[in-house]
Amino acid sequence: MTRRGRSLLIATSDQLFAEAASWYLARRSRWSVRTAADALEALGAVSKSRPDAVLVLPPLSRLPHGAFATQVRRRWPGIVVVVVGGRTREGGVPADAAFDDIAAALAGGAGAERASGLGANRALPTLATLTPRQRHVLSLLALGLEPRQIAARMGVSPNTVRTHMQRLYRRLGAHRRLDVLRIAARHGLIDPDEGARGAPA
Repeated sequence: MTRRGRSLLIATSDQLFAEAASWYLARRSRWSVRTAADALEALGAVSKSRPDAVLVLPPLSRLPHGAFATQVRRRWPGIVVVVVGGRTREGGVPADAAFDDIAAALAGGAGAERASGLGANRALPTLATLTPRQRHVLSLLALGLEPRQIAARMGVSPNTVRTHMQRLYRRLGAHRRLDVLRIAARHGLIDPDEGARGAPA
């Protein structure tokens, strides 16, 4: 019998990170995931549901992320708190940690010391550096839209879309559209099925 996944609260104002982390951790590590974009909302959720772990990625509104993490640890010492970009000795993982290392840290802190950012799916720096426009372009690319269609959907010129795509490619370390979709799907930025639909035949 498969053991039921444990519960996790993701606290961050970065909606794309919350969605990607939820997708990755729920499907790969069987976590039952909830999200909160607000520190006070997150504290209320922790108090009510007592998750097994809390994952924090700055920025976090209404309370600094460090103060939030300290409150959770102080009030509920049995809950594992992992802060992306936080100090390793306090259960943090580097800002460029791979999701596999984050999952290991959430499972009990064992992954915090080895989270080097050299894993195969370096999702966090990608998530942290994409602009809202680039994220929108990425989601439309995943649907299989061409630059002219993306331009019409976004209400901008095709040249503007091409500029966003060039910058997106550089940040993802990709050279062509298929590479972008594969990287995005692997990192949890888009659903793998969407990546398959958006890739050229």
